[in-house]
Amino acid sequence: MEKIEEKQKKIKDWSKKSAEKSVKSMKAKTGEKDPFKACKKRLTREEDIDDPSALCASILDKAKGSTDWRKGSDDDKKDKDKDKDKDKKNESFNRSLDEIFNSI
Repeated sequence: MEKIEEKQKKIKDWSKKSAEKSVKSMKAKTGEKDPFKACKKRLTREEDIDDPSALCASILDKAKGSTDWRKGSDDDKKDKDKDKDKDKKNESFNRSLDEIFNSI
């Protein structure tokens, strides 16, 4: 089994266009829209890859030209903010219910 570090070194030699083509191919083969999920799903099937997540991160770093994609999309951040707002509203509602029931 080839070590992950060796595979990552090979990816560093890829052109950006080669990495983009690889990601596009994995998305098509797996049906996943998210490039990281597509890559991970595809590479998990490979027997000689011991850490698909790390290898996918390297491929996407090369394809995107940076590691900024790892921070999540603006949509992901908006969804997390919405979830936090919902949690706060639920907590407030539950406290209100507790106060009502405790006063009876």
